[in-house]
Amino acid sequence: MMNALEGVRSIVAAHFRVHASKVQADTTWDAICGDDLDRIEVVMTVEDNFRVQLSDDDMQEFRTVGDLAGLVDRRLAERREAVRSRA
Repeated sequence: MMNALEGVRSIVAAHFRVHASKVQADTTWDAICGDDLDRIEVVMTVEDNFRVQLSDDDMQEFRTVGDLAGLVDRRLAERREAVRSRA
């Protein structure tokens, strides 16, 4: 399984039809000309690929590709912790 940053970079690159090398952790949403609809579409794809759910607040929180990957990492860690606590 790829890490969150690699996966998010790949999703963003595919969405905007740019080479993944053009999308880095510090790439801002404004730099890739993402509007609100793009943000929603990218987040939905991220949720599907990583099997996580991001809230509306989460969607407003990220400013960079790295921020979005960080949110994914947090949700994955929360899920792992929930599984451990049930065991």
